[in-house]
Amino acid sequence: MRATAFRRACYAIPVAAASAATGLYAVEPRADEDELPRRWDAESMRDYWRRRPCAAAGRAFDIAATLGPVAAACVADRLTVGADEPAEARDARLRKRAVATRDALVSLGPAFIKLGQALSIRPDVVPAPALEVLRELCDACPAVPTAVALATLKDELGPTNFAALNLGAASKPVAAASLGQVYRTTTADGRDVAVKVQRPGVAAGVSLDLTLLGRWARFVEAVKGAVAPAQRPYDVSLVEAFSAGAWGELDYEREAENQRFMRAAVLDGPAAIRRGVVVPEVRAATRRALVTDWVEGDQLARAAPATIQKL
Repeated sequence: MRATAFRRACYAIPVAAASAATGLYAVEPRADEDELPRRWDAESMRDYWRRRPCAAAGRAFDIAATLGPVAAACVADRLTVGADEPAEARDARLRKRAVATRDALVSLGPAFIKLGQALSIRPDVVPAPALEVLRELCDACPAVPTAVALATLKDELGPTNFAALNLGAASKPVAAASLGQVYRTTTADGRDVAVKVQRPGVAAGVSLDLTLLGRWARFVEAVKGAVAPAQRPYDVSLVEAFSAGAWGELDYEREAENQRFMRAAVLDGPAAIRRGVVVPEVRAATRRALVTDWVEGDQLARAAPATIQKL
């Protein structure tokens, strides 16, 4: 009996460690999320995760194990592929590397999916064959079960406002993104609306991943400073800008505030702007839920490169 119990304990330890490393998004208590700053503050985030070194170390190992093989393959290409590589072979190789990168980013979760999405609209940075693959990240996020999403909405909006949305167990999301998902519904007063709800527990995981990206950027910048001191540093500022933008997307009240400001500016603007720009009206907003009028449109990632460059 003791030997069996010992074997079970030995088996449980690595399983628990792996679960802690890969399942952080799901197990981080929501109460801790409320302790995180509403606006991105790198120092506050670092202090928050210094008090949780095991979680931070486990996640860092998970990221390294997932992205390491992808990075190694890209480095090998740089060292072994000649400048005379045929265009067809080059495109196939880039697509292959992009597929591996896409799959790695999806497996790492929301912050890394968001990073890939940011790259997917940068034809000036990413080669065209790889760009096509990375654009799939805009549709690569599995939806949270509707029961979970509706529970979040009810908690955020309150029972009365939630009931007015006419959402139920049979409701299906029309889109699922890295940070949340959207439902289309008709309210009790006949209004066609989009209801966006945040993934439960996502803020804690995103804050950790962004903090780790910041640590990596500081390391890279330090190495560059030692190897090429004349080069102007930019890694930390680039990651900080991305982190501030990604973190801001988790605050739906802030998004609603910006949307109201933009709508007022458009309505007060020239007639040409009023005719060509539509900003949906905000109907309700909390930190994790947003209800706006429904409008039809196209994804930016699917726009023509010339349109993206113009924007």
